[in-house]
Amino acid sequence: MPGRVRVFRAAKASGLGRQGRVDAAAEDCGSCGRRPQAGRRLDWVRATLRGPRHPATGDRGTGGGTPWTRAVDRYILGRATAPPRHRATAPSRHRATAPPRDRATAPPRHGATAPPRHRATAPPIPSERTPVPTLTAAAKTAPDARRRTLALLALALGAFGIGLTEFVVVGLLGPLGEDLRVSIPTAGLLVTGYAAAVAIGAPIMTAAGTRLPRKTMLVLLMSLFIAGNTLAAVATGYGVLMTGRIVAALCHGAFMGIGPVMAASLVAPERRSRAIALMMTGLTLATVIGVPFGTALGQQFGWRASFWAIAGIGAAALAAIIAYVPARSDDTGTDLRTELAVFRRPQVWTVLTITMLAWGAAYAAITFMEPILTDVAGFDAAAVPWLLVLFGVGLTAGNLLGGRLADRALTPALFGTMLAATAALAVFTVAAHHQAAAGVMVFVLGFAGFAMVPVLQTRVMDAAEGAPSLASSTNAAAFNVGIALSAWFGGIAIDAGHGLLAPVRIGIALGLAAIGVAAVAWLAGRRARPDRAHLDRAHLDRSRPAG
Repeated sequence: MPGRVRVFRAAKASGLGRQGRVDAAAEDCGSCGRRPQAGRRLDWVRATLRGPRHPATGDRGTGGGTPWTRAVDRYILGRATAPPRHRATAPSRHRATAPPRDRATAPPRHGATAPPRHRATAPPIPSERTPVPTLTAAAKTAPDARRRTLALLALALGAFGIGLTEFVVVGLLGPLGEDLRVSIPTAGLLVTGYAAAVAIGAPIMTAAGTRLPRKTMLVLLMSLFIAGNTLAAVATGYGVLMTGRIVAALCHGAFMGIGPVMAASLVAPERRSRAIALMMTGLTLATVIGVPFGTALGQQFGWRASFWAIAGIGAAALAAIIAYVPARSDDTGTDLRTELAVFRRPQVWTVLTITMLAWGAAYAAITFMEPILTDVAGFDAAAVPWLLVLFGVGLTAGNLLGGRLADRALTPALFGTMLAATAALAVFTVAAHHQAAAGVMVFVLGFAGFAMVPVLQTRVMDAAEGAPSLASSTNAAAFNVGIALSAWFGGIAIDAGHGLLAPVRIGIALGLAAIGVAAVAWLAGRRARPDRAHLDRAHLDRSRPAG
């Protein structure tokens, strides 16, 4: 049976099922006396299906043939020996009543005498069955819209806890100093040490987990985050508290590097920047409520209660990541050498430089926002928290808008957001002397500054296409390097007597530098693309055969 199935398919693939081709194949070639190839193949199909020759007569098979013989004859020979197959007059097709077909008495098969073939009444061909639609593997494993949303919210909750850890200490410096018997500047090193651990630990932690699937790496990082904050909550001395801060900081940069890559993989390519922005919303909300949250808990229940609450948020984020973030079958980790190879691309270093300069520009005003609002604009100290809430509303809205702009057109969004942030800083140097204008510009600074976040994150993932995890974590470190540089330069300018608005002017210079680097890289890319196209055309011309 398998051999006959093979013969049947070979006959069908040869195009012998059409009457005109069969008639042409049955005639001898007039010029050389040989039968054409189609005719020889038809002889082979007939001979194979009719079985071996009879030892006495030399004939193949019987007059009636087997069911497979009759079926293939009807298909190959165009039903030249069958009566017209009209639905109303067709005889019964039961095998017991069907008359045998004798090839010796069959009428000649010529195109003029062949009966009409009605396509609608032809029996179905066994090998041409209607395919049954089935779900692909990707469709079976792809999470639905609700699960994708829950997965993104789980990542956002993790980012919220991480951002809360970074900013909560700012409102606890007084209680910490009194309880641990250290000075305020020494307690302030808890903030500096955390930022340094983020910048150093982000690429190291990501490189250590390159062979692990991203979901597994996120689970391990959140577990480390919980352990660090638990250690800080039970600390009885300054050294133990600093150790807990550093342990928690080690997972900050790696989580904020791997998390956006995972968020982008959960949605369609044209919506990845919005997914990154949704995850980053957790970090922006932590920026808004981190200091008031830590201050309120510290005043009511002691500074350790803040770290216990953050550890609880981390536990909730860990459970949500385990439950809702899908374990993708195509995510088996990458080799460290592959992740490191992307740093040979100049585009990666260009984006990291732009991130450092642009984010340093945005934080130049944010770092010294409180003294500028009170000493320059003349606001009362009690109004500053409400102005910071307004700032948080602006940065949350800007973050979401930046994701939409990046999905629509990434390069225009990059230049547009950097220009807007730099222009906002320039306007703020004048508006800071008037309370109403300063209040409006607080919202604008947050809106324009954080609109750059999803744009820069998407840009570095594009530059490191193929192995984006380590580059994305390094970009998170570049954010913190930019914050540290702007704060350092701003402090030097204030100490030199240039006034509280000097850091804002330094931010304008950093913003212009970021725009300049991006413009040079864009022009170089445009110049390289025509050259590459010219080389491709030359290669095609050389590979095209002569003549």
